[in-house]
Amino acid sequence: MAVGFFQRGVASFQLERFQEALCDFRLALAQLRDNTAIDYTQLGLRFKLHAWEVLFNLGAAQCRLGLWAEATRSLEEALSKGSEGARDHLCTALDQVQKQVHLQPRQGPRGEVFRPHRWHLELLEPVDFLGKAKVVSSAFPADRQEDIQPQQPQVQGADGRARPGAAPRAAVTGAWKTRTACGPRRPPETETQVGPGQAGQADHHAPVLSDEQAGAARRGVADPLPHQHQERGLHAQSRRLN
Repeated sequence: MAVGFFQRGVASFQLERFQEALCDFRLALAQLRDNTAIDYTQLGLRFKLHAWEVLFNLGAAQCRLGLWAEATRSLEEALSKGSEGARDHLCTALDQVQKQVHLQPRQGPRGEVFRPHRWHLELLEPVDFLGKAKVVSSAFPADRQEDIQPQQPQVQGADGRARPGAAPRAAVTGAWKTRTACGPRRPPETETQVGPGQAGQADHHAPVLSDEQAGAARRGVADPLPHQHQERGLHAQSRRLN
């Protein structure tokens, strides 16, 4: 926990939240429990936190808050707990504090994060951080309508406004086809195409079919034409006479 308070204090210091940084450095010093250093390598963080570093940062935060006397005492305590290699650095910092010059805090190694050993992770229970999907209904009655219908096609009314309704049937703009109703069904290549204004000029041997007869002819069940009824009647009368 000491390294956590230490790093959070550094972050608060960089954000110029010096009072929060001062509290975090004091908590980090309390978590050291009078130890000169704590090595976090075996826990997955390649960093060794020294007590004199925490005291140095504590003095830096006190300088920012104008507590120069307390900052001097913090650095003197850091000198008593520091190693031989850090003594020169602490002496220089103490001289700056006596001249009321601000100090910059010490930080942990950049890019280093906790990487616990695999056997530590195997003992942990799996945690679902995303959670399960839930269906949430609205508490407002207006949002819970039961007569909601899917989107319908829009048609243009007589007044030019779009209204919901069935889509209009596609207009017949293509050419009209004519074919002979008598005899076997003719192949498609022999069909005659006639434009809408030329229906009356079609070949007299190929009578023009109406829409209903053309549809029935396409289904193979075309209704007989009037002259076919007359021919069948004459055949029936001749059979009865014979």
